[in-house]
Amino acid sequence: MDLIFLIQEAFDGLKRTKYASLITVSTIGICLVLVGTYFVVSKKSDDFLEELKSKISLQVFLQNTVTESQIPNLTQKIKRIEGVAEVNFTSKKDAIEKLSNEMKTDLISIAGYNPLQDEFTVLLLPNFSDENSIKKIKINLQNLEGVETIEFNNSLIVQIGKFQENYKKINLMIGILIGIFAVILITNTVRLSIAARSKTIEIMKLIGATNLFIRIPFLLEGIIQGLLGSLLSILAVFFAAKFIGDNFNFDFSVSRQTYLTLVFLGISLGFIGSLIAVEKFLGAKKNKS
Repeated sequence: MDLIFLIQEAFDGLKRTKYASLITVSTIGICLVLVGTYFVVSKKSDDFLEELKSKISLQVFLQNTVTESQIPNLTQKIKRIEGVAEVNFTSKKDAIEKLSNEMKTDLISIAGYNPLQDEFTVLLLPNFSDENSIKKIKINLQNLEGVETIEFNNSLIVQIGKFQENYKKINLMIGILIGIFAVILITNTVRLSIAARSKTIEIMKLIGATNLFIRIPFLLEGIIQGLLGSLLSILAVFFAAKFIGDNFNFDFSVSRQTYLTLVFLGISLGFIGSLIAVEKFLGAKKNKS
C-alpha cells in the first residue's frame, strides 16, 4: 500500500470537493469554538470557586489564661493541623484598638475593661474547605490547650458545597451535550462530502480497491479538516478573549493547554466523523449489493 499515494489522494479529494471541505472545516471550527468557550468559562468558574473557598476561615478565641509567651507554640501547633493554610494572631489589645478606631470612641473607657479575647484567624486550603473537613479541623483545634471557642460561617460553607456539587453536575452535562452535538454535526457533514464522491468510490471498488484502501484517504481528509478546523477555532477564541480582555477589563486569558486540547479534539473529531461516515456509506453500499 503506497502511503504517499494515499496522502496525495487525500489532498486531491479536498481540492475536488473544496466547498464541501470548507463546510466541514467551518463546522469543526464552530463546534470547537463552543468547546473552547466551554473550557474557558469552566476554568474561570473553577478559579472563582477556589478563590471563594480560600477565603473561608475559622476564628479561634483563646482563654484569658493564655499568656503572650504561649502564643508562638500555639501558633505552630495550629499550623501543623492538616488542612490549615495560614494562621494569623490578633491580640485583644490590637483588636480593641482597631474596633475603637472604626467606631471613633474609646470602648475601654465605656466598658471599664477590654471585653475582647486574643484570637487566631485560621485560613484553610481549598481542598479542606468542605463541611466534613472543617468539622475535623475544628475538633483538632478544640483539643488544643488554651482554646476556648471556635466560630465560622457554617451556612456559607454548606451553600458553597451545594453550589459546587450542582455546578459539577451541570458542567458535566453541558460538556457531554456539546461533545455529542459536535460528533453528530461533523459526521453528517462528512457524510454529505463522501456521498458527493460516490461515483469515485464505485470506480475504486470496480478496479479492485479494498475497503481499507478506500477508507484511508477519507480518514486522512478528516484529520486534515480537523486540524484546519482547530486552527480556525484557536484564532476565533484567541481574538475573542483579547477583545473581551481589552474592552471589558476582564481576565479572559486562555491557557496553552486549552489551545493544544482544541488541536487534539479537532483532529480526533475529524477522524471519528470521517470513520463513522465512511463506515456507514460502505455499509449501505454493501447492503444494496
